[in-house]
Amino acid sequence: MKRKTVLILIIACLFFNAHRTWASTANLSVFSGRPAPEINATVSRELVRLADLSGKLAQEDAQIKALQKKQAGLQKELQVKQNTLGRQLALSYVNQPQMTALDVIFNARSFFDLLNRLDLLHFVIGKTADGIKTNRSVCERLLDEQKSLAAAQQELQQTANQMQQEMGLLEAAGVIPKGPPQALPDKIKYRDISPYYGKLADWLKQKNSLEAGPEYLAIVNAAGKRWGVDPLLLIAITGQEQGFVPAGNGDAAKIINNPWNVFHSWQEFQCGYGIAALWAANTVGRLARGCPAGDDLIHWINGFGTGGKRDNPGYGYADDPGWWTGVDRYYVELKQVCGMR
Repeated sequence: MKRKTVLILIIACLFFNAHRTWASTANLSVFSGRPAPEINATVSRELVRLADLSGKLAQEDAQIKALQKKQAGLQKELQVKQNTLGRQLALSYVNQPQMTALDVIFNARSFFDLLNRLDLLHFVIGKTADGIKTNRSVCERLLDEQKSLAAAQQELQQTANQMQQEMGLLEAAGVIPKGPPQALPDKIKYRDISPYYGKLADWLKQKNSLEAGPEYLAIVNAAGKRWGVDPLLLIAITGQEQGFVPAGNGDAAKIINNPWNVFHSWQEFQCGYGIAALWAANTVGRLARGCPAGDDLIHWINGFGTGGKRDNPGYGYADDPGWWTGVDRYYVELKQVCGMR
């Protein structure tokens, strides 16, 4: 999507929110009011695509490094063979390490011995020369592959940079939270859940959840990646907040636009699944900071320390002091579904 299009959508969002009201929670603020579906669709699409591009860039970078390592080994081998050919062609074949090609010829004991030695030299020279030719051919092919990958990587990087600029415009407009993400404890660090989409979808379908759709799993995975938060924790929170948005709920079509209840509730903040996922990931990451040693991290995100007091300087995700037990239970269950610890 071109930047011009994104700018138009941002202007449209601001227009839709001409009489905007400000909702704030735990030192965060964002405009709420009339939803702009175009903005949410843009954010969701760009968010997922940006995450995919990031993954492809990492893969191509690993491939380039592997090719460079292989090429370096072949170059070293090629140099050894060139030195061998140029220095002592018969070095390892006549069992006399200091013997040169001329020594091999002039030390022949008879005419037939001379012919045998000439055949041997021909074999040695041919074998070494063939090895050099093969190595050069492989090195050239690897270099071509490396150049091709580097060109593709550069193109992907340009696209990713363009999309980052577009997301920056949305951040500047207050549509999505601003980065960069903070370092998080290992317990809730981001991990890619895309290999488990099938298992997660099956589990969510058992709960008649709207979130079982592949588009929702891709969005929450991308939102978690952008803020470094485990997507499974984000899904677990929707379970505690809105029972994973069961399709049978009469308000399901609205709840799915904010199943994390960011900025108080889905009734107050109808922003769309993608935007809500980003705000939820941002909020979790912010609240996870400064967890005292020995305290349960999910309990701390809830806002409370071991003594049951609201000790989290960011206030906390929920007023209910028992909120964290439901989140933690779902979180553990989701990890088991994926075969994770």
